[in-house]
Amino acid sequence: MYQQGKGAWYTARVGVTPDGRLSIDLDYDHEPQWRFDVVPETYVEDLEMFPRDEESLPGWLKEKVRQSGNASGCAPA
Repeated sequence: MYQQGKGAWYTARVGVTPDGRLSIDLDYDHEPQWRFDVVPETYVEDLEMFPRDEESLPGWLKEKVRQSGNASGCAPA
């Protein structure tokens, strides 16, 4: 579900109603709540595969990239 410039989603909520309808909510902006540790470099790898425009980088994601050692604090080129 990658969107050019917007990136890929980090959290998806999928539901099924009693009448069988499917609902999908994709979250591109909020930090996911993992059940395991994710090192900041993982987010850099994700941005390399699914780049985002500067205006599509939420603050938490910029911080993860900065923590990885990427001095620019934004998506790798």
